[in-house]
Amino acid sequence: MSKPIKLDFSEKYDEQHAQKYFHKHRSGLSRRLSNQRDQQLAKRALALAGDPGLVLDLPCGAGRFWSLLAEKPNRVIIGADNSEAMIK
Repeated sequence: MSKPIKLDFSEKYDEQHAQKYFHKHRSGLSRRLSNQRDQQLAKRALALAGDPGLVLDLPCGAGRFWSLLAEKPNRVIIGADNSEAMIK
């Protein structure tokens, strides 16, 4: 059995860092506008992909796009990230 891959930057993420990452996209006008644009682009990408029922969010980070991905109630969302703390 092989060991999980550990990348140097993965160790910097802990639960507190993940929470900061999640909330930083909602703080300040420029970040909120940037996040809104990112959400629009993701929504457009889903439409271009035929509004799929199965989505892989990789790397999912703190789940910034999950509310958008979950707008389709029967959509299956699979999230993966190299950082366990980000997933939590």
